[in-house]
Amino acid sequence: MIVGAAPGADDAIAWASRHARRHGAPVHLIRAYEPGNLWPGGVASALGVPRAGLRDVLARTTLTRARRLARSGGRPADEDPVVRVVEGRPVDVLLEAARGASMLVVGHRPRPAEAVWDVGSVALGVLRHATTAVTVVRSAPDDGPVLIGIDGSPSARHALRHALADAAVRGERTIVVVAGTPVAPEWAHAQVADVANTVRLLGIAPGPIDVVAHAGSPARSLLDVAARRRAALVVVGHRGRGRTASMLLGSVGRELVARAPIPVTVVCPEAPAGEGGTPTG
Repeated sequence: MIVGAAPGADDAIAWASRHARRHGAPVHLIRAYEPGNLWPGGVASALGVPRAGLRDVLARTTLTRARRLARSGGRPADEDPVVRVVEGRPVDVLLEAARGASMLVVGHRPRPAEAVWDVGSVALGVLRHATTAVTVVRSAPDDGPVLIGIDGSPSARHALRHALADAAVRGERTIVVVAGTPVAPEWAHAQVADVANTVRLLGIAPGPIDVVAHAGSPARSLLDVAARRRAALVVVGHRGRGRTASMLLGSVGRELVARAPIPVTVVCPEAPAGEGGTPTG
């Protein structure tokens, strides 16, 4: 699991630490810095360290943060994450580090100068281009059901598989939301049953599953149901238009990432299996 360890990403690091512990996965913290951080007014100047020593200082401070957050989250003190400090644009560094990983986790908090649709430019950049599951963390709740929006598309089917597997590891209920209709259609129940069976064949026993219809728009439906059911995580597919208004990254994904008070996972069709525990296929 790859985690962006920029300043202000403590909730993302804490959430990723717990998620990785549940799945028995290692955590790799990536602290990116741009060349401009080396010059007067940059990170090196602010920390009062020589430019040549910036990488070591950032590695030590990042590891110290991670240890503190891990202790507060109950992770054993002897399970330090891997910390990598890399020079480069944060989006490019994180995308490269996440190649082949099961998940990339980033913080939500945008800097005022870089906010786009109330989403930080780094989060938006990795969401647009990642080939693995991306979780954007605004806060880090731990208890509650996993919410998934489906629209009948292959992308939503892949996301549903991810949600069922993660809810099973958490020991939580999965709530499947179909937007734009007052009654859940037969195809939704059939898809849920089919994907649940696939997950069982992979050796994972899904927990209870509720299929919920909501007459609102996709984003509004997911936000409303998440609040009403006190969900701990919202999952959507990355792209793909299916039989109802699409649960895709576009405007729906951006609105969820911008407005949901809980973590949002966007699952790409290319997302690999691996640490983090999400089946593929």
